[in-house]
Parts: sequence; structure tokens; C-alpha cells
Amino acid sequence: MSGLTIGVAFDQSLLMDYYHNSIRSGMCQLIGTLKKQEPNARLHPSYFNHDYHVMSNDSLEQFDVTIQANPYSAEGGTALFDAIGKLISDLKEANSRLQESEKSSHVAIVVLTDGVDHSSTNQTAYSVNQMVQQAKKQGWLCLFFSSHPDAETAAEQCGFDPSCSAYVDPNKSWKALIAASMCVEKYRKDGWTGFSEKERSELSRAERWSLNTPRTPHLH
Repeated sequence: MSGLTIGVAFDQSLLMDYYHNSIRSGMCQLIGTLKKQEPNARLHPSYFNHDYHVMSNDSLEQFDVTIQANPYSAEGGTALFDAIGKLISDLKEANSRLQESEKSSHVAIVVLTDGVDHSSTNQTAYSVNQMVQQAKKQGWLCLFFSSHPDAETAAEQCGFDPSCSAYVDPNKSWKALIAASMCVEKYRKDGWTGFSEKERSELSRAERWSLNTPRTPHLH
């Protein structure tokens, strides 16, 4: 076994409409950095709202992030549980089809969301929690970034370790994706034990928006 597989799920529900430019920028930086670090890694990026859309299933070297990032736009509801479940299932299925010598010894998943599920129909918090727990037992790196004020609770609900989750200032979503590339690199080379408090502070910066703060997205 050798190599690295990276699965990414980008939230494109309507509430993320404020931040699509930041997410596009972060996507380009994440993929660009990972290409330099792990050009032979397998990449499985996806968007989700009430549906789940696979962007590509290629090697990092073959992935053109400029083309793939352009279609990103925000609309619809948030089926977070379904997206995480589908991402994990797809990665396991893809790995199972490979010869033993080609299977990935390291698998990382990155989820970027507004953190609130209200559209899933196939998975529940419990079923996704079990899937993430099983993935971690197999040595997967599972990262969760959310712009919801209770990001850590949302992450734990889905089975992610608090040390591998963080609130992200939604206007600076690109910071989360840069951080993700560094986490994946450390995981691949030396192992990674989680974010420090300083790193969490750098990711959030701005005060968390209140649950009572109006967030009506502008329409195009």
C-alpha cells in the first residue's frame, strides 16, 4: 500500500453565497499547495447543497482547479450528513477497486460547511458519526471546518475530533483550506495531532456571528 487519497466536500448551500469568492480562492490555494506536496495523490473533490456533486476523481496532477472552481455557486439547502456519508462511501469504494499495491495508505477528508444540516434524506447524525469513527480507526485524517457559531459541537455530532475541527471566519474561508493543506502534509509525513489554540485563533479571527444575526443572502 502506498500513496495518498484526499476527499473534499465544499458546502454550496444558499447561506454560503456570501463567501463564494473566498471559497474559490481557498480551493485554488488548497489544490495548488497539495499539487506541490503530493502531485501523485488521488483527489476526490465535491460540492454539496441538498444534492451531492462530484467535481472530479483524478490525480492531483491532472486536476485543473481553475476550470473546476469557476462553476462554484451557492444555492439550495444543506444536506451535510448525506454529503459526508457519500464522500466516505465513495472513497472506500474507489480504494477497494484498486490492486493491493495501489491502495492508499493515507486517506484525508476535508469538510467545509456552514455547519447546519436540514436537508439530508439518506444519513442521520448517528449514522454519519459511525462512519467517521470507523474511518478514523482505519487511520484516516478527518478535518471539519464550519462557519456556524457552534462549529465544534456540529463536528462532534458528525464524529469528528474536536482537535481536528475549527470555527472559521466565513469571510476568510480560504484560511481554512490553506490550513487543511498543511494538516494533510503533516499527516502524510509525520502524523498530525490537531490544531493548537493559536491555530484556532488564526482561523477564526473575527468574533463568531450570533445565532440571532440576520444572514439573508443576497440574490443574483
